Amino acid sequence: MRFLKKFKPKVIPASPRLRSGQVAGMTLGRFLYCLSLLLILHLGSREASATDLAPYFQGVTSSSLTVRWTSFSGIYNVTLSTSSNFIGSQNSSGSIPLIQNTSSYPNLTQNVTYYFHVKLSTESDVQYSSVSALLTSVRRWDGEGSDNLASNRLNWVDNVAPISTNSVQFVTEQGGTKACHWDLNIDLEGVYMGVGFSSSVVITGDRFSVSSNFYQNGGTFNAGNSSVTLKGNLAVTNAVFDTYRSTVTFSGSSPFQQVTLPSGASFYHLVTNNSQTVYLQSQTITINGNLTLTTGTFNTTGSTINFRGNAVTAGGIVYATNGKW
Repeated sequence: MRFLKKFKPKVIPASPRLRSGQVAGMTLGRFLYCLSLLLILHLGSREASATDLAPYFQGVTSSSLTVRWTSFSGIYNVTLSTSSNFIGSQNSSGSIPLIQNTSSYPNLTQNVTYYFHVKLSTESDVQYSSVSALLTSVRRWDGEGSDNLASNRLNWVDNVAPISTNSVQFVTEQGGTKACHWDLNIDLEGVYMGVGFSSSVVITGDRFSVSSNFYQNGGTFNAGNSSVTLKGNLAVTNAVFDTYRSTVTFSGSSPFQQVTLPSGASFYHLVTNNSQTVYLQSQTITINGNLTLTTGTFNTTGSTINFRGNAVTAGGIVYATNGKW
């Protein structure tokens, strides 16, 4: 009898089972990996959501500046530097917190560019908002704002609107064809309207005051219904100086004020209040309103003055040798 060989099934060895420590180690590794990804994403979202404090220069003179920025609750860290990367000479470091949303810096160096940045103290050092400007008392019109207002800082170079003691310039290469509507109530140091400035400066406020010289070689100056006070020389060449219905007062304190106007220029009301002398010589002008002589001498030697209003003398005199009234 044939005996069948007893069949023995082949046993495939099972994969070795992982020990509990190995399982825990793999689980912890995955956990840490995921956690690191979450941290990276979180930090990235914080960087992306940095608070833009939009700083701007509220006022700049030849030796000082004032910066303002958007107000948020919290403490700010600020830095003012003469270096664009904020390395080197600094006037205030980021370790100095400010609670208010403005900062002023006196005793600075003229004709040097200053860089300023600010951030919330709770945000990282890469989240500063920055601005820069040349430290000068001269503000130059560029007309890059959406309106024509002098009070709009975006209409001026470096986005800095004029303040008292600043001089202003209107020239060809910057805003030469855009009109300026002067709505500021400040005392300027000087005014210069260049040859290539082909637009106008229109006084829309109540007053316009210049403590030094007013030189106009281009464009149109329209005084509107304002009170214009000039304490330096007035020189207008190949340009339009339109006083409309304004009152122009010459009130310098230097030995003399020189007035030079195109032939046929006119004033509405004219006041001389210079303790010394106002010179308007060898010219032809018209005074459509009143002339008030408060103090000093109004020297019109060789000039022809067409006078249509009233004359009021409160102590001043007219010197008109070889002239005609």
